[in-house]
Amino acid sequence: MGARGPLSKRGPVKAGHRTKEELEVDKLDVIGPVERPEDLGFDAHPLVVDFFESLKESGQSAFYEPSDWQAARFVCFQMNEHIKYMTKTSKVNSNSFTSIWSAMNDLLATEGSRRRVKLEIDRSQGEAEVVDFMAAYKEMLTGSQE
Repeated sequence: MGARGPLSKRGPVKAGHRTKEELEVDKLDVIGPVERPEDLGFDAHPLVVDFFESLKESGQSAFYEPSDWQAARFVCFQMNEHIKYMTKTSKVNSNSFTSIWSAMNDLLATEGSRRRVKLEIDRSQGEAEVVDFMAAYKEMLTGSQE
């Protein structure tokens, strides 16, 4: 079974002395941009469509991989099912809502979830710019500066 507790920091961010084994990180170099899906691929409630569109416009989506977009589509599908259930029964399924909210956090869709991974999005310059930690992280992944 894996370690419990919070996720460890990425290799370059860790401070202090580390063993050679701790310094070794499996890194996968991938070339090419990730295409953002045009739409959800199913009829959805306007709230769900708005959420999906907001992900496409959000700064953190610059780091999404194709699997993240598929996860986002699945979260949206579950959101849609949750809304259908609430509309039929006039009740909120709290377990369903908790699961959806957790999945939204995994997609870094809330300010709190972004702060936990030290991601800041600065829109003061008119366009989304991910600052400090994420810029260094992207540089580390691509090996180049922009």
